[in-house]
Amino acid sequence: MKLSELRPCDNCGGKIAPIFYVLRISPAVINMRDAHQGVALGEAFGFPLELVEGMGMSGEIGTIAMDEKKDSGKQIMTEIWICQECHMQPINIAEIVERVSERKHDKVEEK
Repeated sequence: MKLSELRPCDNCGGKIAPIFYVLRISPAVINMRDAHQGVALGEAFGFPLELVEGMGMSGEIGTIAMDEKKDSGKQIMTEIWICQECHMQPINIAEIVERVSERKHDKVEEK
């Protein structure tokens, strides 16, 4: 991390030094058709889900947008920085993510 990349707490706007927390938040999507198919197969034959996966189901019924194995989707990951004080108190992560996303969007529009 470079000095120029430092920024204040995304919740309170206060200093983040010397120790702070970085939360990376990303949407995850489940293919409900595949999930239901696997569960139904397991229930029909009384098999545990692990066995159903071994019988030919790929086991991959969903994806996480910031999955490090895949390069696509990293753009929709949101990274929020939280100072120690805010970390110890209840915070609304959804509001913070929205604020950070708006800030990121405003910077893109300025360019």
